[in-house]
Amino acid sequence: SLPSLVPPPSRVGAPGLLIDRLDGIGDPGLEDMVGPFLSAYLTGDGELTRYLAPSASVSGVQPSPFTTVEVLRSGRANDPGGRTVVAVAARAADDAGRAQLLEFWLAVSQRDGRWEVTEVLPTPPLAVASNN
Repeated sequence: SLPSLVPPPSRVGAPGLLIDRLDGIGDPGLEDMVGPFLSAYLTGDGELTRYLAPSASVSGVQPSPFTTVEVLRSGRANDPGGRTVVAVAARAADDAGRAQLLEFWLAVSQRDGRWEVTEVLPTPPLAVASNN
């Protein structure tokens, strides 16, 4: 005989991002570090190591594909491991004026009163669902 009709399996929703809104960082020191870091990272303008934690293994993009970088929006959150994560939406342009919209996820830490990048994350961190 034919199989009986059964309901389909329940759907699992996509996990949310750790930072789901880019509504500001809320720390002037951290906000002031993000733009110059991205400029040094993407354009070679500035000393990249100035913005990096000693343990960071981040190197600038070579050859530098852009000549200007402008931070459009940013957001901040702490992940369950205690890291501070910053999401940044930026507009970068090459020497011909062609612009691209880019998004970066940075793990940052504070040392001696300064914010430093510890890692450029390869993917956006996901929010951890609570079991409450």
